[in-house]
Amino acid sequence: MIRGYNNRIQQRIQWILLFIAAFLAATIIMGAVNQVFPTAKDSGGSRPAAVTGLRIVMD
Repeated sequence: MIRGYNNRIQQRIQWILLFIAAFLAATIIMGAVNQVFPTAKDSGGSRPAAVTGLRIVMD
């Protein structure tokens, strides 16, 4: 009973750590993208130029 409960807690901790790691990786990648593509001041918002270009292409 207790062993199974500990297993469940361990799985939840692993999921949380995975989520935090993914969030950090995304933040770092976004920072790198902002370094490579300067943010476009589009309608007052700061968005990566690549995203703005994508939106123009999509339209």
